[in-house]
Amino acid sequence: MDRNVRFRSPGGKTMRIDQLTAGFSKGDAISGIAAEHQKLFRSWGYASEIYAIPQFTSPRMRGLCADYREYRESGDPRDVILFHFSIGGQLITFFGSLKCRKVLFYHNITPPDYYTAVDPDAARRLREGYARLESLRESIDLAVAVSEFNKEGLVAAGYQNVEVVPPLVNFGSLDAEPDQKTLRKYPDNFVNILFVGRIVPNKKVEDLIKVFYFYQKTVNPRSRLFLVGSYAGTGSYYSYLRGLVSELDVRDVIFTGHVEFAELLAYYRLADLFLCMSEHEGFCIPLLEAMYFRVPVIAYRSSAVPETLGGASIVVNRKGPELIAEIIQEVIGSRALREGIIQRQNRRLADFRPEAVSKRLRECFGPWLSGTGRDSTKPTLCR
Repeated sequence: MDRNVRFRSPGGKTMRIDQLTAGFSKGDAISGIAAEHQKLFRSWGYASEIYAIPQFTSPRMRGLCADYREYRESGDPRDVILFHFSIGGQLITFFGSLKCRKVLFYHNITPPDYYTAVDPDAARRLREGYARLESLRESIDLAVAVSEFNKEGLVAAGYQNVEVVPPLVNFGSLDAEPDQKTLRKYPDNFVNILFVGRIVPNKKVEDLIKVFYFYQKTVNPRSRLFLVGSYAGTGSYYSYLRGLVSELDVRDVIFTGHVEFAELLAYYRLADLFLCMSEHEGFCIPLLEAMYFRVPVIAYRSSAVPETLGGASIVVNRKGPELIAEIIQEVIGSRALREGIIQRQNRRLADFRPEAVSKRLRECFGPWLSGTGRDSTKPTLCR
């Protein structure tokens, strides 16, 4: 079946809202957002496909997206393609050359300085990413950032009138059955501290380990640190972290590596507290996931983290591991404090409910979707 006309609306519209992303894989945050956008666009009555670079697409996900080289413009000037930008790579020239309406959906670029010592090639690619971001500003019709922090980055790169729309997250998927094997593996009454995210330098996993060292050594020896995330491609940083664990002689630090979705759900269910010492986040979806599982969050004040938390959780202004270890114990030991944090997090989570985010995204697309802006180049909000 022709991808160009697969999803006609009842009214006969052939306008498409397609998406372009570097890769597509299960468990990847950008891939998950793109999948939710696709459902939304189709629910609005528009054709919608996802296009990705094949070598960065996991084999089992290839049926859900297409090779970006298969994308063909229909010639309808109403068509829209949304580019999920993190670094860009080989997609930059392709995206910039398209004649349809172009939307840049900005997820942020990690500052290259975090990688200079551990992965010079990655640092180089990130620097190139910043340059490529600037190169697109004159060729797009709409720029969308997932946070005010990301908006500031776009404005610094010369973009104007940037709209902010949080990520569209399918919280219902978190109600799936957790992995029972993982749950059975940790049946004790240890305090379980959790972090979810790739094991990469900007996440400052070493600071998590240092906080946990003080917590385990001086507060509660019956404690465990789960570090749930892939360390593929960051071997030297991972080796450094394992060396730090050995040097500090700290026990029960669990590097899970990449986990399946059911396993991730199990770790959230096991967690007593979510700890984040990251120094660069464009949004940080795991913070919302922890809120959903009623896990209190303690996080370092950096980048988009305080914006995402919105005053609901505990945000620390400096990384004093002894002090943070004491704060962890206060949260674990005080039912009233813990419940107060959870209640505030529940209220904050409501700000990211899918219907609210969907409405905001539709507002940004404006007259493109109403049919009144057929001849305009930008939605009303972005002029």
